[in-house]
Amino acid sequence: MDTKRLRELLFLTGKSQKQAATDIGISAERFNLYVNGKREPDNSMLTDIADYFNVSVDYLLGRDDDSTENELDKELKKALSKVSEERKEELLRYLRFLEEENK
Repeated sequence: MDTKRLRELLFLTGKSQKQAATDIGISAERFNLYVNGKREPDNSMLTDIADYFNVSVDYLLGRDDDSTENELDKELKKALSKVSEERKEELLRYLRFLEEENK
């Protein structure tokens, strides 16, 4: 886990380590180990932390810079991954059309 991002999330939300730990349902000592990189959370705990801060697991791992990917974004990415390149270009043209229409 990217400890810098975890510390930033604490700062941005105004949460103390103790408060976050309590809200997540673990001890402050255990959470402190994650914050300081002395222990890595298991997959379940990583998911709990991501859900608590409303970010993706990939964001916590440092694999994605977008901290705010929501369920709709995830579904769109999943659907788009199954579409041919030609159809993606058509979709992009349509999205640009909609964008212009809304101006």
